[in-house]
Amino acid sequence: MSWIAHNWQLKLLAVVLSLGLFSAVAFAQNPIVIVQVNAPISFDNLSPGQSIYGAPSTQPVNVTGTAQNVRIAGRNSVSVHIDCTRLKNGTQQVVGRPRVAVPNVNTLEDQIPVSITVDDRATVPVPIETRINYPEGWKPVADKIVVTPSKLTLVGARAVRRDVLAPVQPVLPVARPAARTPASPRRGGQNGLPSPDPPGTIPAPPVDSTLTASLHVEAVKPSQTRRVPLLETPTGSPAPGYRITAITIDPLYVDVSGSIDDLSNINSVTLPALAVDGLSTTITRRVPVNNLQANVSSGTGAVNVTITIAKNPVVQPTPTPTPTA
Repeated sequence: MSWIAHNWQLKLLAVVLSLGLFSAVAFAQNPIVIVQVNAPISFDNLSPGQSIYGAPSTQPVNVTGTAQNVRIAGRNSVSVHIDCTRLKNGTQQVVGRPRVAVPNVNTLEDQIPVSITVDDRATVPVPIETRINYPEGWKPVADKIVVTPSKLTLVGARAVRRDVLAPVQPVLPVARPAARTPASPRRGGQNGLPSPDPPGTIPAPPVDSTLTASLHVEAVKPSQTRRVPLLETPTGSPAPGYRITAITIDPLYVDVSGSIDDLSNINSVTLPALAVDGLSTTITRRVPVNNLQANVSSGTGAVNVTITIAKNPVVQPTPTPTPTA
């Protein structure tokens, strides 16, 4: 064994140099590195009666280890955990503690400050408001606008849910007498401006089934009134030797109502024809005002029509001229 002790200093130096050379070669291929990853944040033990908003979903974390181990760790193996057991309402800074699930990889920080806002968790029923664009010439029928369901249930921080609107609007303007169209309510803030949930709402607001609503709308064209004369054209012929000398209608003018388009071409209304076949005396009849086109109505249901029939005048023959001498 004397050979081991002989020049042992040189032999020890050789071993040290060999180990150093081996380590240098090994770490040249798998060096120690520091990498920053965006780690997801976990909010643990949050009370069911509380809600967090304005919180970041990820946090940059510096991890160190051999390149191979850090590559294996990646983003999915690094996380930041915040204990929410003793949180109080209000804006505050809490401590996040990073964790790494891969051996031989460590974080450079033990504590990471995170700013959040905490409030009571509330369930708020919000009425769905209808916002409908009607083309010119149409107006809504107030009691014929129905939204099903009529409310949107929102869950989240009480401060965020305050003064929330849920307007619903069809994709296209309503331009038919009756229209049923699906519509998607959206959350709204004051004055109807969009007010979605702020980023970082914990827990995430549940998806409400009423985010899709059925909107039933009925619209009509506004009615106008125009005064027009009545016309009567009898049929047939009076008895021989008699003729019609006058036609009187009382009243002569009636008011008709309808949309602007429907009234645009109406200048008069023709009454149903009265037959005068074989008549030799004046007649008066009650005649309905019913010869109106679709969507037009009259405030007068019937009028009196008098047809005056008189005997033809006797015409004396012209005397035969006397020839002159």
